[in-house]
Amino acid sequence: MLSSDVIIRRLSLCDAPFVMRLYNQPSFIRFIADKHITDITAAEQYISTGPMACFAENGFALDVVSIPVIEHPTVTNSSLPIGVCGLLKRPELAHPDLGFALLDEYAGQGYAFTACQVVLKHALTALKLETILAIVLPTNTRSIKLLERLGFVYQHDIELYQQTNRLYQYSPEPIE
Repeated sequence: MLSSDVIIRRLSLCDAPFVMRLYNQPSFIRFIADKHITDITAAEQYISTGPMACFAENGFALDVVSIPVIEHPTVTNSSLPIGVCGLLKRPELAHPDLGFALLDEYAGQGYAFTACQVVLKHALTALKLETILAIVLPTNTRSIKLLERLGFVYQHDIELYQQTNRLYQYSPEPIE
């Protein structure tokens, strides 16, 4: 999936160093969870049993969000991974939910919004999903604002993973 600002591709085992860096940011641990990814082996295990297994079972998963980078005028374009975005299927929820996280240095620049728009458009058009959820901690005001800007509507609080989360539901309207 491609937008003018971001490239979204499936996670692979070669992304383990990036996943380890992203998932160990203090902001990730604070607002999402401590996944206990302490080394490359743990990151590879997470990728294979999490996103790769989710994709094999459901046809969707968390993907890598990258931005185009030109290394040299005569070299073809490459990309720099800056985060993850995609759909998850949690056994505790009746429908897939949107998940996203960026490296701190790329937050607040519109990349998460763009990536989420691409994922939502794909979910509605290619996957034909009618209901998409999102869960977020009440203290994660930045993500709450993003979800509301995308068209998610607060439903109610839900207890997940020993924490109170806010449950949002996407109300599909045409995405241009």
